[in-house]
Amino acid sequence: MSNKQQELLKEFNSIADTWFSQNTWLEKRYEFFLNFFDAKNLPRLNWDDFLDLHKHIHSYNPLTLPKSNEIIPANHSLEYYRKVFYYLKNDSDTIDIKINNILEKTSDYFLKHFSSSSLTEVAAHAFPSQYVPLNRKNLKVLHFLEIPLLNEPNSEYGEKFVNFNAAINPLLENYKTIVEKKTNTTLCLEFDQFLLWVYTNHFIGK
Repeated sequence: MSNKQQELLKEFNSIADTWFSQNTWLEKRYEFFLNFFDAKNLPRLNWDDFLDLHKHIHSYNPLTLPKSNEIIPANHSLEYYRKVFYYLKNDSDTIDIKINNILEKTSDYFLKHFSSSSLTEVAAHAFPSQYVPLNRKNLKVLHFLEIPLLNEPNSEYGEKFVNFNAAINPLLENYKTIVEKKTNTTLCLEFDQFLLWVYTNHFIGK
């Protein structure tokens, strides 16, 4: 662990209780996804459930949410959405294959107009103790923290997601030691908030 990483973890630890008390949506979102991906619920999900899913994806800006067309009946049938999200949560394929299939236009699980970053956010909530979302901000934080990310030039997004999570794992372990768990969610979801805090407070990408 570099000095920069250690200093930022200690700094976040000093304000973590305040940060999480001000961002109570994290636990509410965690509970939503637990219910959404429950094996008993998935086959019975309705349009309201999928529209609620849309509202619980952090990468969407609330100001532009009504204009988004990622989850609407015109894209896919209700049965198709149920099938895809059941596949994401329950199929035996590895997570990289699942992500690639959902993003691949020729796949039986392709979702129209569903962005790669929002998909990895949903995937992280489907497996909240295993993964952290892959998005532009988190990648910039990795660069700022001098954490190498080894991707082949032609890597698909699923492989990038897996490589990203492998790269951050040592820092996540240090987070567990220095900051410890603060909420009723998971360490991975809390660590994602740490990355957001680094981005927000240290002007990453500005």
